[in-house]
Amino acid sequence: MDEAKQWHKIKVMKEEDRAAMAQILVKEGYEVRQRRYKETEKSRAYTYYIEYFKE
Repeated sequence: MDEAKQWHKIKVMKEEDRAAMAQILVKEGYEVRQRRYKETEKSRAYTYYIEYFKE
């Protein structure tokens, strides 16, 4: 189901900034999810993203 949707990513590292961005997008009618990805397989650090979609 998610694979058919065109999700857009915004890189947002601070947790409070992600929460504020998600709140704004939801108010505007977007479906929002927060994700984190490792830069490499061996990396301990994560990069955080807000992903959004609107039908």
